[in-house]
Amino acid sequence: MKETATQAQSRPGWDWPEILAVYLLGQVLPSGAFYVLLASGVLARIYGAERVQAVPLLPGDATRLGLWCVVLAFPVQLVATFALLWHTQRVTLGQLGLPGTAVVRQLREAGLLGLVLIPVVYGIYAGALLLSVRLGVTPTEHSFTRLAQEGLSSSEAVLLVLAACVVAPVWEELLFRGLIQPWVIARGWPAQTVTLALAIGLASLQGPIPAGAAGIAAVLTLVCPAKWRGNYAGAVLFAFVHTAAWPSPIPLLVLGLGLGVLAQRGGLVGPIVLHAVFNGVACVELFVPFLPKLT
Repeated sequence: MKETATQAQSRPGWDWPEILAVYLLGQVLPSGAFYVLLASGVLARIYGAERVQAVPLLPGDATRLGLWCVVLAFPVQLVATFALLWHTQRVTLGQLGLPGTAVVRQLREAGLLGLVLIPVVYGIYAGALLLSVRLGVTPTEHSFTRLAQEGLSSSEAVLLVLAACVVAPVWEELLFRGLIQPWVIARGWPAQTVTLALAIGLASLQGPIPAGAAGIAAVLTLVCPAKWRGNYAGAVLFAFVHTAAWPSPIPLLVLGLGLGVLAQRGGLVGPIVLHAVFNGVACVELFVPFLPKLT
């Protein structure tokens, strides 16, 4: 009998070395793309040699150049990731939840969940933003938001949408829901503890408030039903990877839980689509400001 996506995810053939290697691919390959583009002279022709060779790059310029690198490196990242997982553990796309089972049902559930979840996530963000201001905590905007405020060329606008609505949903769902979530579910408390500790460590890099929030989220694991703990741990890590844009991790925790449920029910197509739609709403807000800024 053909194995379903849920059954396949319950028995992952990978462990933390493969997850770490995939994560590093996502960090190293865009950086490599920058040096390729720099050596080719493409970036110099677009922005000027002095601007792209400045050390250090201005924050806005770093984000602009990063858009080119992230988008261009993305196909290589996917090929390298699948090749690595196959070479080391013979991991198939089916084990990762791609495309999963009943794709039409996944899309339908993603749409229905999105109608409820997206307004809820934005509502939680608005509340967290208000609370942060009242507590004297200065919110920090996403780098894409700051870039849009500075002004985008048409090519940069296209790259930003591709990065937010294609690269981020596919890559993050593959990493968090395809690799990390089933690993935590299968390995139990040891993997869960590692995942939550990483979340707190990442949050601490942004200051005591994010670190404290991550710590509270980790403690809530104690009251989380056992069948939810793997999903919850993965969602906490997913949320607090985004601590650079505070208080985004608070609502993103809720989003991560919803994406995790979709992944467990059928595979990664539903979570990728819902994630893309969510980020698409945020992209629309960059150009038509009528919603709180959240990416």
